Amino acid sequence: MKKPCAAFLAAFAILALANRADAAAAPLASLSLAARLQTAPDSTLVQFAGHSFTLGALRAAHNAREAAFAQAGAAGVAIAKLNTVQSSATAHTGTKPVTNSGRVAFGVPISTSVVEPGSDYAGAPADMRAFCAGAAASACLYVPAGQNLSVYNNLILDVDAFIDQAQCAKEGGSWSNYGYGWGSGGLECGFSYPTSVDVHFTPSPSFQLQSNVKCDTTLWKPTVDKNGAVVIQLATTSTNFTSGNTPTCVINVTLL
Repeated sequence: MKKPCAAFLAAFAILALANRADAAAAPLASLSLAARLQTAPDSTLVQFAGHSFTLGALRAAHNAREAAFAQAGAAGVAIAKLNTVQSSATAHTGTKPVTNSGRVAFGVPISTSVVEPGSDYAGAPADMRAFCAGAAASACLYVPAGQNLSVYNNLILDVDAFIDQAQCAKEGGSWSNYGYGWGSGGLECGFSYPTSVDVHFTPSPSFQLQSNVKCDTTLWKPTVDKNGAVVIQLATTSTNFTSGNTPTCVINVTLL
């Protein structure tokens, strides 16, 4: 079974309820979405992922995740300001990577800088779209920080049971049964992030370029190929993993 969001699991340390009787807590699935979000008291004990928590703690974790969604665009803009190409030229060597199962963009329009088109991540959740649009980089991958994530069908999955169907759609999620058994009616909101991106470009006649890479290399494997490709792939081989504080990868390439 896939692990739920780390933002919710963070309540373990806050509440220290592992020794409390699970019998005193109602299953989270037994509460309506309205009860989980608003009507039930914060002090209500619920069973979640085999442990007991207060609704107040779970609500706080959910709200923190929503705040991260709201800040994604600004975070991308901040990286764009920092991720300027270095002044000295760097000649990159290597063979052109084989197109993988991630997002692929051929014939990217370029002048000096290689820029990944927005259509390349148009199907991603809203926070990734905002982050990558703000970063305006040659290649960009994103997952939300501090989450327990699962690799599922070659996508990175994050699930939130405190979001209704309308909000799920607005934030670019999918309303489905992900097998957790704690969503309303067995359904919950899942956010699917790509595991890789492969952006192709026409190299300069000199095959020289400058690049700047800002990636969490515990999570992502970046590659810049002077022959015409910028590639980011998932580096971890774990099916379930926890994202860090800056679990993103942004590459800027300028042709010389």
